[in-house]
Amino acid sequence: MSGTSPVFPSSPNGHHFPTRTVGIIKNHALKHRLTIERRIIDAGFDIIKERQMEFSPESDHEVLEELFGNDAVGLGE
Repeated sequence: MSGTSPVFPSSPNGHHFPTRTVGIIKNHALKHRLTIERRIIDAGFDIIKERQMEFSPESDHEVLEELFGNDAVGLGE
């Protein structure tokens, strides 16, 4: 994003905070991970942290629901 300044949301007292986005690459797409990461970077995002985790919809349902709300249902597919 050269030449542009990121726009950060501001709090009521005028402080600006950077936004953060979480991306999840599901198991069936891991073979395309490098291509996916390149597209994320090309879209203007910075990957600042990467971690591989495995979730089981059966045993980790509460954790997934807490993290992702209604979207948790689709993560086990």
